[in-house]
Amino acid sequence: MGSTSKADVVIVGGGVIGCMAAYELSQAGLQVTLLERGHLGSEASSASGGQLVPLHLANDGETNPLFEFHRASTYLFDDLVPELEDASGVRMGYERNGVLRVAEGENERDRLKKTFTAWQRNVGMPVSWLDVDELHRLEPGLGPHVLGGIFSPDERTLSSAHLVEAIGRILRDRGVDVREDTPATGIQHRDRHIQAVETLQGDIQTPELVLAAGAWTGLCSQWFDLTIPITPLRGQMVAVRPQTPILGTTTVSYNGAITPRPDGTVTAGATTEDVGFDDRTTVDGIRGILKILPRLVPALADATFVRSWSGLRPWSADGLPLIGRLPGWTGVTFASGHGKHGISGAPATGRAIRHLIIRGQAETVHDALSPARFVEAQSEN
Repeated sequence: MGSTSKADVVIVGGGVIGCMAAYELSQAGLQVTLLERGHLGSEASSASGGQLVPLHLANDGETNPLFEFHRASTYLFDDLVPELEDASGVRMGYERNGVLRVAEGENERDRLKKTFTAWQRNVGMPVSWLDVDELHRLEPGLGPHVLGGIFSPDERTLSSAHLVEAIGRILRDRGVDVREDTPATGIQHRDRHIQAVETLQGDIQTPELVLAAGAWTGLCSQWFDLTIPITPLRGQMVAVRPQTPILGTTTVSYNGAITPRPDGTVTAGATTEDVGFDDRTTVDGIRGILKILPRLVPALADATFVRSWSGLRPWSADGLPLIGRLPGWTGVTFASGHGKHGISGAPATGRAIRHLIIRGQAETVHDALSPARFVEAQSEN
């Protein structure tokens, strides 16, 4: 039997969402314990390419609550990044160079041009269409079959690993109880009021639980006699080092994304694989990513392979994250299911969790993102 401790809030999950929630809550003066089954940022956060691309969620021009949430969250990075870098000393490679979406061949060009027309009309973010000559003036290294593209200057990139590293340093400096290699094993409650979170090292008494367990959220939902449909999807990534800098803008095609990094490497990916909790990197997965590189930028065929890695992303059954209080319970807040977009959604999610716990509400979170949708569906069956 381990020892018992206390906290104002216990956060289960040390990815970027859990870390950002801990950052916001500790900034508000609450005593926070952060539990992570492995190491901070070792799963979905590590598999992220660090692209802050809310337009991916615009559904060909139809705005929706998820797009609006991520658009607002992306702009929060402009103030958040210097704040984190100054406090931690960690530079996270924040680049506001925009993102380029390109079409390979005429069919993709026609499809992308329709997307551009819809975005220009509806999304409230600046976009411009580049014909083949304009495109190759911007990025001369692109292959000759790349025939057009959309440039979105307000989208940006950073290093997700350095983002989590920076937040982790700040949390420890603030006295947050960060416990790595410490999975939560259950909860204690009285009449559905949270009393404690259980670990193998002992119980942590708390009136507030934030469940930010990523791909493991579905398993943790059994603590509440629920089955929340969040499952893992594996994302594999690679990094290569070109002989000379040959790409200046994050470039996204229908087959993948390539991002130049401040250290001279180029990262690419990612796969989306339904393989359960298998987090291996595989020959087939990496081979598929490596095919993208020279197809978009021919000179990358001669790049030096640096490394590959993977992580498990949390995908919900309807593609929307779960952000909000759990109906029927007191002291339970969900913050999970962000899929590929946990990095871009982290600032707004962390702030929403802070407002939910301290104020009792978060105006920035649409009802469509509430975990209530799954609770109600199960109660009806």
